[in-house]
Amino acid sequence: MKIIKNLIDDKERAFYNSKNVSFDNIVIDGPADGESAFKECSNIEVKNSKLHLRYPFWHNRNLTIENSTMYKTTRAALWYDQNVIVRNVSSRGIKAFRECKNVCVENSRFISPEIFWNINKLSVKSSRIEGFYAFFKCKNVEVIDTKFEGKYSFQYTENLYIKNSVLKTKDAFWHTKNVLVENCIVEGEYLGWYSDGLTLKNCTIKGTQPLCYAKRLKILDCKFENCDLAFEYSDVNGNIIGSIDSIKNPLSGELRFSIKPREIIIDENDRSKGSFRLKY
Repeated sequence: MKIIKNLIDDKERAFYNSKNVSFDNIVIDGPADGESAFKECSNIEVKNSKLHLRYPFWHNRNLTIENSTMYKTTRAALWYDQNVIVRNVSSRGIKAFRECKNVCVENSRFISPEIFWNINKLSVKSSRIEGFYAFFKCKNVEVIDTKFEGKYSFQYTENLYIKNSVLKTKDAFWHTKNVLVENCIVEGEYLGWYSDGLTLKNCTIKGTQPLCYAKRLKILDCKFENCDLAFEYSDVNGNIIGSIDSIKNPLSGELRFSIKPREIIIDENDRSKGSFRLKY
């Protein structure tokens, strides 16, 4: 690969259409305030660099970014890219990833509202992610050993696997399909409403009104803390370790408890018609 290093550049499309290039110690900043520094590139790597300006990586193929920083002014950094590796990167720009395919993020930190939208084949490992509406309408996703914080995450996501992670997130997993969350702490209100095929295994769940209006919901060896009004009009099967503050109007299925729920609420106009079974 050709090597370009130790440069400061602020021109519009400074390295447009570069191919087979390694950029090392590049600073994208300056009074010209140019956008789209690495647009339409292929087979490039950007290492040990600092990016301050907008839209740096659009329409790239085979892109690697390592040991670099993207600042708050680096908005919409990676859009319409394919085959991306991001390793040891820190970023604070809004809307960091959108409409990409085959993305791997490792040992990185992103503080970015509206991050990861419409991504197909996404892997996030050993990272920290903060932002509202993260992972919106993504498909074929894995999240491993990661801390996430922010509202409205994983909405409309399909084929998602999360393991050994901590999620602090309100309104998570709404309208998801085929999701497995394993060995995680999931803290937040209104978890998993309208989901289809959500499985929670060996997890600790915290927050009010979790898992309502869900289809094909499975709870396997999970603990529930400060959870009330759970499972309203949900089809739910599995077992819960310990107790739960309250369940309300579960639609169908069977749940086993090691300790009886503190409260079971069945409304007079409940439409479940007694098809839900409770064992303890």
